[in-house]
Amino acid sequence: MNIPDYIAFPETTRHAERLAVIFNKDALTYTQLFAQSTNTAFMFKKSMNRGAIAAILAEPSVQYITTLLGGWMAGIIMMPLSTRLPLPTVQQRMQQVGCKSLITDNNDAHFPGIHTFNITSLNNAADPTNPIKLQTDFPATLIFTSGSTGNPKAVMHTLSNHLYNALGSNANIPVQQGDRWLLSLPMYHVGGIAPLFRCFLAGAAVVLPNSDEPLESLIKNKSITHISLVSTQLARMLTNPDAVSALQSLKAILLGGSAIPASLIDQAIAYNLPIHTSYGSTEMASQITTTQSCADAKELSTSGRLLPHRGLSFSDQGEIRVKGKTLFKGYFDQHGILGAVDQDGWFHTGDRGYLDEKGCLNVTGRLDNMFISGGENIQPEEIERCIEQIKGITQCIVVPIPDDEFGERPVAFLQYSDNPVKETIIRLHLEQDLEKFKHPVRFYPWPEQTGNGLKINRGLLKQLALKNS
Repeated sequence: MNIPDYIAFPETTRHAERLAVIFNKDALTYTQLFAQSTNTAFMFKKSMNRGAIAAILAEPSVQYITTLLGGWMAGIIMMPLSTRLPLPTVQQRMQQVGCKSLITDNNDAHFPGIHTFNITSLNNAADPTNPIKLQTDFPATLIFTSGSTGNPKAVMHTLSNHLYNALGSNANIPVQQGDRWLLSLPMYHVGGIAPLFRCFLAGAAVVLPNSDEPLESLIKNKSITHISLVSTQLARMLTNPDAVSALQSLKAILLGGSAIPASLIDQAIAYNLPIHTSYGSTEMASQITTTQSCADAKELSTSGRLLPHRGLSFSDQGEIRVKGKTLFKGYFDQHGILGAVDQDGWFHTGDRGYLDEKGCLNVTGRLDNMFISGGENIQPEEIERCIEQIKGITQCIVVPIPDDEFGERPVAFLQYSDNPVKETIIRLHLEQDLEKFKHPVRFYPWPEQTGNGLKINRGLLKQLALKNS
């Protein structure tokens, strides 16, 4: 299937009276969603020129979805921002890309030279007479990278990028009419945007979470069939029997965001959960590889097979390179689009990996995480995977600290499921699997603040390690 240049999106002819968006007691059919989004598009056209950028700083709501769709109908580039950001950082992000319009539910979010709209009032236009089609190859979103390996960059995608990502995902994890995907990841993250396209292509519904209601209650009360989770969310849920029961009722659990600890995968398998491990990136509009349904433990320890509409290769150094119809247009700032591919069109991810005999991707770590200790290369992720096999340790992050004799030595931050594991037990396990120079010289408890909730900020952990060394 190829994506046409223009589409009536969401599709109303096949799915007209099916539910499209559900939030608390509010629910919109596809016909209602299309009408409200078209209303919003007319409001955008009155106040912004085609190609303008509009930032969204708001909590998830029905209006959030209709604002996104209405903006795309009007040819506006939508830029979701985290509501966790301090307002000065919000202003900095907008300045970074030359954004002059802000759509928000925050009454304190006002900046000089910025046209601010209340997200509710933007969705209160009169009914338009003519529906609007969307141009799929036009820039649609600016989504910031996590910034875990440097300053956050604004990634530009077209609607076509998002739609092809959804087509490839749906070919592997089926979504059909009547299914409901819970948007458990934030809308400012590519993993939070992607389910919109998966559901809208299939005539399924997206369900927006209520921050006051636990995920397990939402799954049961809203008849959820699909969910996306990061490892931290899954680990928390597996400590609660009610949450485990809720997860067992699902058709699919898509795991991503970072490497999934082996102990967590073993727990999920023991509970017979329908998990899919994956590898993706903001630059590729979400998933690149994903495991298939009913994958065994060996396959679930990988990131799965390449999905349709993507390409994958490796450099001589083992760096993962990607291309395809989901690949972003480039990084964007106020000066324009910055190209990010090599002469053959490959995007270099900065991750190392290889394909196994079954064609599954194994990600071994980040190139920029590797460090040298006494002349030996150390890949922190190898040590982390080893330590995470120990019962009672749910997560491990290894970072280097300076050393006068060896240059750098590894230290480890450990998260426990309950009581701390004795260091003697950890060292006995390490002696069985890893060379001595890879053994951490110190072990620290898991800090309260480690990143943005989706990815670990290794730079922050390095700073903490230096303070404690």
